Amino acid sequence: MITEEASSKIVGFLYQIERAMYRIFSSENDSCVFGVETSDDVVEEITFDNGQWHVFFEQDKHALSTRPQPFQNSSKNLWHTLHIWLSTMSQTRKKYDVITYCLATNKNVGINTLAHLISEANSEIEINSVLVALKKQANIITGSVKQIADKVLNYSDEELKFLIKNIEMLDQHGTHSGRDPKQATINLFHLPSGVIEHSESIYCALFGFMCDQCLTSWRKQQPAELTKEPFSNLLNAEIQKIKRKSFIDQPIFNTEFKKFMEQDNSEHLFIKQLQSIDLSTESCNKALREYWAFYAERVRLQSSGEIPSSAWDEREYALYERWEQVREHIEIKGDDTKSLPVLKKIYTSTVGDYKASLNGHPTEYFYFTTGNYHDLAKSPHKDTFIYWHDDFQYHQEN
Repeated sequence: MITEEASSKIVGFLYQIERAMYRIFSSENDSCVFGVETSDDVVEEITFDNGQWHVFFEQDKHALSTRPQPFQNSSKNLWHTLHIWLSTMSQTRKKYDVITYCLATNKNVGINTLAHLISEANSEIEINSVLVALKKQANIITGSVKQIADKVLNYSDEELKFLIKNIEMLDQHGTHSGRDPKQATINLFHLPSGVIEHSESIYCALFGFMCDQCLTSWRKQQPAELTKEPFSNLLNAEIQKIKRKSFIDQPIFNTEFKKFMEQDNSEHLFIKQLQSIDLSTESCNKALREYWAFYAERVRLQSSGEIPSSAWDEREYALYERWEQVREHIEIKGDDTKSLPVLKKIYTSTVGDYKASLNGHPTEYFYFTTGNYHDLAKSPHKDTFIYWHDDFQYHQEN
């Protein structure tokens, strides 16, 4: 059984991942390195062109709905965080040109709290005033936190004032929009309209990728340090994958083939061709379904504007070339290309178990290729006209 304490720790860790994701996609700088559980919960290091090195140290505290905000005036969270930052400050100030310490939480901290007052202090007067308040609060703390508060007060006023000056509060999730890090990050994806409905799955793919990257590093006992490029690449790949699914063939029963078949009173040349090689009525009916399903999908894809007309021409030529190669191969073997069994073999070898690509992308369903062949077999006016029986080789439409 998972206890409330255990679930709180799990949520706390996942909150760090959410915050790291938000930092990656909200950062306006390409030369950033993001750490998770390195020198802080989340760290963002930025190298500028002028050689300056900035850093954001972030302490993330997620509180369940039943719990108060985590940075109470006498809380261990607040005083332990201050002590951690002070204990590494000497080395940090030597390493970085600009340092920002961030207190991040999902809760509203409140304007009258010590943490909020610290984060708002900028002028010398404000910093001195907050320093007095900090020492006063440290002196009235009791219990186990008292030892931590005393350690904080052991640092010099100059160090304490430097810390106060460079702390910022990121409460209520600390996002520009005020939304939780997950939703705020999704908004920063700037997804195209046709992809927005898949935003959850895209976020989960990126979230899982970050967790995997962190675990891989930790298992090697290495710091989990991340850069923007792999996440940007994965985001783009996820978008393109979904767009391909949206703009490539659907399952046959998702097409509008039934509507077209109900309106169909034509005698199709490709059906006559199939009958000429002695295909069964059932096979001809299947071919009619495949043709109209292909036709419906082509109409849908052409309307989307995502597939250029040149892509259709290229696909038709590729299908025509395949048909020619099959015929030539059978002729080379010496088979009688006028006998019905051989004509059937040419047909089945050409259309069977083959899915032609479209616009450089693979397609999913056989009907989308077979239906395209049927379309070529009914179009004698095209250079890519194909025939299944030699009687149709020089066929002209009436």
